Amino acid sequence: MEVGFKNKLMNFLKNILRNIITPEIFENSENRVSFYKYLLIGLFLRFLFLPFLFQVDILSSYTRAAGQLFETIPETPAVIQLVMHWFHVFFLKIIVQIIPNLKSILEISNEHIQWLSFAGDNQVFRMLSVIKFPYFIFDLACAFLLLRFTKDTKTNLKVFKHWMINPVVIFVTYIFARFDVVPLFITILALYFAMKDRKYISIFLLVISIVMRFFPVLILPFLIIYLAKSKKDYVIFSLLGISGLLALEVGSRLLFGSSALFKLLNSQHFTFLIALQWGMEALHVRLLPLVIFFTLIIISFFEISDKSFSNLLKYSLIAFLLWFSFGYYHPQYLLWIIPFLIFQFVENDRIFYYHILQVLIIPFILLYWGQLVTTFLFVPIDSRFFVYFPDIVDIIRKYYSPAKFANIFSSIFSGVSIWIIYEVFKLSKIKSNLVFNTKKRDKV
Repeated sequence: MEVGFKNKLMNFLKNILRNIITPEIFENSENRVSFYKYLLIGLFLRFLFLPFLFQVDILSSYTRAAGQLFETIPETPAVIQLVMHWFHVFFLKIIVQIIPNLKSILEISNEHIQWLSFAGDNQVFRMLSVIKFPYFIFDLACAFLLLRFTKDTKTNLKVFKHWMINPVVIFVTYIFARFDVVPLFITILALYFAMKDRKYISIFLLVISIVMRFFPVLILPFLIIYLAKSKKDYVIFSLLGISGLLALEVGSRLLFGSSALFKLLNSQHFTFLIALQWGMEALHVRLLPLVIFFTLIIISFFEISDKSFSNLLKYSLIAFLLWFSFGYYHPQYLLWIIPFLIFQFVENDRIFYYHILQVLIIPFILLYWGQLVTTFLFVPIDSRFFVYFPDIVDIIRKYYSPAKFANIFSSIFSGVSIWIIYEVFKLSKIKSNLVFNTKKRDKV
C-alpha cells in the first residue's frame, strides 16, 4: 500500500515537472541534462546575491505598503504605480508574519536612519531573502515561460540559458533589488498569448503590465498592429489599450481624490522618455528625437508585409533600444530589453557580443549615481565598512567631471544600442530561422 502511494506520488511529481519544463526537454536525457545545468548555474548566481545586496528603493516600496497596512505608519499614496503598490501590500502582510521586527524598521520615518537600521539589523540577510522572494518567483516564471516560445527544443534551451545567466537580470532583480521583473512577466505572458492568437487576452495582459509599470506602453502600438486584421480590430484594440490608463485614473480619483494621468505626464517616468530634445536657435521649438524615431518604426511595422511574430519581437526590441539611445533611464529599466534581445542572440550571435559590450559599459554609467548604486549596495555585508568606504565619484572628481565621465559612456552605450537596432532591422527584412509556436493566422 505504502509502495503504491509512493509510486503515485512520484508519477504525480514527474507529470508536474514534465509540464513545467515541457515534454520535449523532460523526455530527452541530453536536453534534460542541459536544462538542469543552466537551471543550477542560474540558481547559484541568484542565491549568491539574493540575501546580501540591495538598493534602498526596495525599502521605499515596502514602506509605502506598510503605510497601507499599519496605522502607526503615515500612508503615502502610490498613485502612478497603484497595482505594484498593492502587490507589495499583499506580500508585506505575509512577510511580517515571518519577520515581525521588519514592521518596526518600516515605522522609522527618516529614510537614512531606516536604511541604516535595516542594513545593520542582525536579521538583514533573512529579511532581504524574504522581501526579494516574490521577485525570485516571477523571475523563474519568466524563464519557464520563455521555454515555450519556439518549436525547436535546442532554441528554447538557448533562450532559457541566456535568461538564467544574463548579468542584467541578476543585477536588476537581486543586486539592485527592483520589481521590474513582475510587470515584465505579465508582458511576456501577453506576448505568449499574442503568439497563440488569443487577441483579447493578450491586449488585456499588456494593459495590466502598463498599469503596473508604464514602460510596456512602448510596445502597445506594435501589438495592436500585429493582432489587428480589420479596421474594427484597430479601433477595439486601441480602446482596450487605453482602458487600463482610464481605469487607473478612475481608481486614483476614487481612492486618493487626485489624477493619476496628470501625475504620470508630469512624473519622471514620462520625462525619461522625452528627456533629449533638439532645439532650434531663436525659436521656441523643441523636437523630440525619440518621438520622431518611434513614429518612424511604427509606420515601418505597419507598412511591412511580413507582420510575423518574429518581427513583432524585433520591433518591440527596437522601441526599447530607441528609448535607451535617445532617452534617460535608470539602471533597472534595462531589464525590459532582455526577453526581446535573447531571441535575437539565437538568430545572430553577433548581437550577443554587442550586448556583452553593453554590459561592460553599464558599470561606468552607474558611477553617475555614486554610492547609491556602488558601495552602498554592499552595506548589509558590513555596514560600518561600506558606509564609510570612499566614494568612487569623489576619486573621479579629482581628475575629471563625473557627469562628463558618465555621459561619455552613456553615449557609447547609445551608439552600441543604435548599431543593434540596425542589425535587428536587417534581420526583420529576411525570413527568420526561428520557428515560433504560433497558431495559424488568417492573412490580412
